[in-house]
Amino acid sequence: LSKIPEGYENVGKKKKGVGDSGYGGEPDKIITTNEFHSKEMKQFLARVKNRGESVFIRFKSFNVLRNRFRHGSSTENKLKLHGFCTKAIAVIVQYDYENERP
Repeated sequence: LSKIPEGYENVGKKKKGVGDSGYGGEPDKIITTNEFHSKEMKQFLARVKNRGESVFIRFKSFNVLRNRFRHGSSTENKLKLHGFCTKAIAVIVQYDYENERP
């Protein structure tokens, strides 16, 4: 039931992700910190990576990623409901960021 994330087709064309050194094998799609970056660029990439980790921590606090999703009547219905719940949590997290809530 693997699904390619929305927007993935643009990664490497119009957009790039930011990752740690584990993503070094994807230079066309992922920017990783290297010794040639300026101090400002390294600080920017560190902030982006920290923000991503913070998002994952917030998702985990809602148990979106940890527990089995047990709602819905069929596999298709469960996937639809799980996607709806995940997007709802994303909206809450985005609202918190925009309103500077820790």
